[in-house]
Amino acid sequence: NMKLFPLPITPTEFRTTLLSHGWFDLDPFKADIKIPTLMRTFKNQNGDGVFKIFVNNEKVLCEKLYGDEEIAHQMAINCLSLDIDINQLQSLITENSNYDWLIERGFGRYLRSVSLYEDCIKIISTANQNWSNTKKIIQALIENYGCDINGYKDFPEPNRLIRVSESEIKNKTKCGYRAASFFDIADRSLSEPDFFIGEGWKGLDAKDFYDRLISIRGMGPASASYLCRIYGKPYLYSVDRWVAKRCDELWGLNFRKTDKKRKEKPDLEKYENFAKKRYEGFNEYGPSVFWFEISCIGMTMKIFKKSWW
Repeated sequence: NMKLFPLPITPTEFRTTLLSHGWFDLDPFKADIKIPTLMRTFKNQNGDGVFKIFVNNEKVLCEKLYGDEEIAHQMAINCLSLDIDINQLQSLITENSNYDWLIERGFGRYLRSVSLYEDCIKIISTANQNWSNTKKIIQALIENYGCDINGYKDFPEPNRLIRVSESEIKNKTKCGYRAASFFDIADRSLSEPDFFIGEGWKGLDAKDFYDRLISIRGMGPASASYLCRIYGKPYLYSVDRWVAKRCDELWGLNFRKTDKKRKEKPDLEKYENFAKKRYEGFNEYGPSVFWFEISCIGMTMKIFKKSWW
């Protein structure tokens, strides 16, 4: 009696969305990028459950493995950003023939977690950090504080994190100074559940969304801007060192400046200005097109040594 729910996305788009950034490689997502498939637990005010997304006969299907079918399908739609309208972005891409490959490869959407709360903690876990350490922090959070859903571990709920001491979280996850940010995010999620756990963020424009994020403890401009893209509200070309490195690899920019200690470092403002000029034809969607161009072979190569393209 297995009932499958078709999702309004092509297999190419599904794979590209899965690989839109590194989230597929972080628990509690369980992904196979070769086949491709995605399995995910969830728990929110509407209920808990487990779903799986896979391709069969050139259709992308969602299967409820546990919980309420309707809620599981809605969570699958949220995770693949199918609730975000990308028609305007796609028409801008179509108008620019140099970027036809974005349409051909199904770019436009990002993989999201089941809540903004979880995505905020994950983005803080990537700051000033290599990828293997980010993975360890998230794994440790889930192992120590995650809830059990039909035999699977889910991401810790905010009311679980808030009951733990900062020193314990530091010891058990090796997250360092980020523990204070985790508490701030958990605390805000309990006092503003509609924004962090529900869908209250949908009603905000890009600047308001960015302003709410940047007020979180430890959330820098690059992290807030990254979340804005994931949530379909691109705002600013905030560049971090990884992005600068990718620009150097792709276009040989090597913008540098000398700090007070006479050490040479990337001039992030120059990279931002370069991106603004390069993508000005994409209007407010420029930051997303920028990310797709620098990461389409970058992120997957970084994690898996080679790209599937």
